[in-house]
Amino acid sequence: MRALEVLAHLAPVLALLCALLLGRYPGERALRPRRRPRPPRRPRPLGGPRRRMDTVLLPRGGALLACALAGRAPPRNGLPANRYETARRAR
Repeated sequence: MRALEVLAHLAPVLALLCALLLGRYPGERALRPRRRPRPPRRPRPLGGPRRRMDTVLLPRGGALLACALAGRAPPRNGLPANRYETARRAR
């Protein structure tokens, strides 16, 4: 009884899998009339100047962190950089 229920649940999946393996696509005929025609492609000029995309390479991941840390200037006037140095100088 249980095997029959499992087979009933798997039947649609197996039918779809068989259709796809045979090269048939369910709903293909229904979708074909709704498809828009593709616009004709323009030929590329062979010898003309090409538009160049200006790309900017931005650092990512660890390089982004390294650039952010390297971009900081040292503290001015000998001021402590953090509270731990403040406590050390107070001793």
